[in-house]
Amino acid sequence: MPGIRKGNVVAFAVPGEVTEQIIVVAERNAAGDDHDQLVRRAVWNRTRLTVADAVFLEPGQLPKTSSGKVQRSRTRELYLRGELVSGTVATRTHAHADPASV
Repeated sequence: MPGIRKGNVVAFAVPGEVTEQIIVVAERNAAGDDHDQLVRRAVWNRTRLTVADAVFLEPGQLPKTSSGKVQRSRTRELYLRGELVSGTVATRTHAHADPASV
């Protein structure tokens, strides 16, 4: 996907008011691109699920193991504690009312 670093994307669910919500955290590799719409459209087209929140980090900010694998559970933990917004986030967006419109 243009603007997103390959292999540097994590998706997970968090509790919502009624049902679980999908969160996507990704490292971007280009500034100024409309990453939010690209990610939301890709998830919607493949799953028909709406992304509740998308967080775009600078390269090197996604938690990884010593062998370079992304740490989904650690990323989820940081998200739930609100620690992904500590100056490393390039963009943070919330769900649109109509996922088909993105």
